[in-house]
Amino acid sequence: MCESVHFVMWLRPTLNGSLDGMIQEALRIKLVALKGRCCKVVKWHKPPSGWFKLNTDDSSLGNSGSCGIGVVIRNNLGRLAQAFASPIGFSSNNKAELLVLLKELRLCKSLNISNVIVEMDSMMIISWWIRGHYGVWYLEDHWEELVGLTRIINCHFQHVFR
Repeated sequence: MCESVHFVMWLRPTLNGSLDGMIQEALRIKLVALKGRCCKVVKWHKPPSGWFKLNTDDSSLGNSGSCGIGVVIRNNLGRLAQAFASPIGFSSNNKAELLVLLKELRLCKSLNISNVIVEMDSMMIISWWIRGHYGVWYLEDHWEELVGLTRIINCHFQHVFR
């Protein structure tokens, strides 16, 4: 059994008798001062010679909701090789992330691009790739196609912040 439990909660500063203060006291929650937030500069870097870089993103109005995807493919000189954006209908954010990755790898195959660095902001998809296992049953067909494409195309996956 756990001897102690620590909670970090976003609560307004409490005043005696406020609802937040009463909940905090009843649950014996100790407030933890949060460190100041800092900004991180994110910069795009060219891929090495003989490689292409694929940047993907999706948007979802809700989860699940109306979704769209976008892809940019650049060569080792940073020149645009291909780009597209399209709506994909009603979907979850994880399905949208997986579909954008599939569409870009299909595009790479059709363009005979064999070495790609994939940059995406979905830690979920990247963690599935690292584990070699996806976590959602209804994405099985898409996942299997992705694995098949990566047998043809040499891919490196990287997480990027947006």
